Amino acid sequence: MESDFYRAQALYALLPYLKTSILNYDKWCNILSTLSHLERSKLLERLPMLTKTIINLGSKEALVETAYTIRDISRQW
Repeated sequence: MESDFYRAQALYALLPYLKTSILNYDKWCNILSTLSHLERSKLLERLPMLTKTIINLGSKEALVETAYTIRDISRQW
């Protein structure tokens, strides 16, 4: 797809069906990059589906740090 927005919309719709827990780091980075084109509320809606991947690629601490970062960024808005 040419448009980042439409690519993000398609991934948003497919995310519930993806086996995100088996993603490697490169695919994970691509997915995050694509999802960054979504509205913040849509990204946050799908974030719980990504927790297994965050833990698998990082750790439980990485998941905690992700939550803290989201909280900090949300304060700026």
